[in-house]
Amino acid sequence: MHIDLQHSNISEHSAYSTNSNRNDLPLQRWYPGQSLALHAALEYVIRPFFQASRTDTAKLELVRQLSASESNTIFALVRDPKSSPKLIKLAEKSNVHIIPGDLNSLSQLQAAAKSVSEITGGSLDILINNGAYLDTANAAIPPSQLTEPDHLQTFLDAMNKSVDTNVIGAIYVTNSFLPLIEQGKEKKIVHISTGNGDTDIVIGSGTAALLPYSASKAMLNNVVAKYGVELQPKGIHVVGISPGFVNNHDYTPEMLEYLLSMFRKIQPDATAITEETSVRLQLQVISKLGWEVQGRMISQHGNQRWF
Repeated sequence: MHIDLQHSNISEHSAYSTNSNRNDLPLQRWYPGQSLALHAALEYVIRPFFQASRTDTAKLELVRQLSASESNTIFALVRDPKSSPKLIKLAEKSNVHIIPGDLNSLSQLQAAAKSVSEITGGSLDILINNGAYLDTANAAIPPSQLTEPDHLQTFLDAMNKSVDTNVIGAIYVTNSFLPLIEQGKEKKIVHISTGNGDTDIVIGSGTAALLPYSASKAMLNNVVAKYGVELQPKGIHVVGISPGFVNNHDYTPEMLEYLLSMFRKIQPDATAITEETSVRLQLQVISKLGWEVQGRMISQHGNQRWF
């Protein structure tokens, strides 16, 4: 199986809202002995939410888990190949390849796809796009204040960058690798999203902040649906996945409890999970995608249970 994987610049993706009409979407049967051989392209877009260390560990966890099996081949797309010593260390493994690539550059992504194609013989099994831009300057500013003189320019810049990376970049990387996916065995395209792009979670949790990021992820959710409709007749799976609420130990106890109190308005048993758990659950979901979730946003559990 070939995977092409894009990675996010933040590791705390809050969960999506529950919806009783969409809960517990079924998944096709998973056979425990099935191998997971992957060609993965991982895009590093490093614009951290709290600390760079948080995004580093999140980005590397997917590569670490995928590369643990020698049957997998991972292509890590990186804006600056020298930017992550830990990734370079992982690339000492024979099944990890680092390839230059920038979500905001169609020509670079097309060149990256060509490089992958030369190694794989023209095919790719799975593309995972976990690249994102999250603005910090406007993160805590409510919508009604964004046009104030002190905020207007940074707000406009944040909206442009969020759409460029989180929406247009997702289209760039999908279209660049689509010819390879069409020749792959698994034929799966996965975009990592967030509950901040879902209106139910915004309203249910009372989250007014993070407007540029949230609005761009809502656009991404629709992009996923559009690709899902177009590509299903070709046998290509397209989904969005929420990684859950990931605690990377950068939260103060007070902040962690505050966030959980918001999420528990939607799901009373909501809790935080580790990066290792989040990635493991995501990969399990990707391995057993069924057509019933085509074009949808699903959780790390493969359904609409977001925590």
